[in-house]
Amino acid sequence: MISSYGAEGKAYIDWCANMANSLDIGVPWLMCQQPNAPQPMLETCNGFYCDQYEPTNPSTPKMWTENWTGWFKNWGGKHPYRTAEDLAFSVARFFQTGGTFQNYYMVRFRSFLFVIISNQSYLTFFYLM
Repeated sequence: MISSYGAEGKAYIDWCANMANSLDIGVPWLMCQQPNAPQPMLETCNGFYCDQYEPTNPSTPKMWTENWTGWFKNWGGKHPYRTAEDLAFSVARFFQTGGTFQNYYMVRFRSFLFVIISNQSYLTFFYLM
């Protein structure tokens, strides 16, 4: 968000962090794939591979919140998916390099359903379960 939208993106991320923190719910907040997440937010990695990821803040645990198994498909293109062996290897490498938390996915499928229900577009998506 910050890199894509410059100063306005940073202002928005700061606003999000302040709003979330003001709720004072007593649990840590995560900012997925957000380098330099404002403290006390915990920055995490999303992607196909996160073994080389290191949080910007050295006191933040190395966490992987979305392990991507597929992605949007180009019309007529190959299915962008990974084998089970590649997924398992990527998780093993993540923990081997100091990872503390790994999640298969958090919201990918729910987001996909929302796109289909609300948009009725002609997106193609390959999703492995």
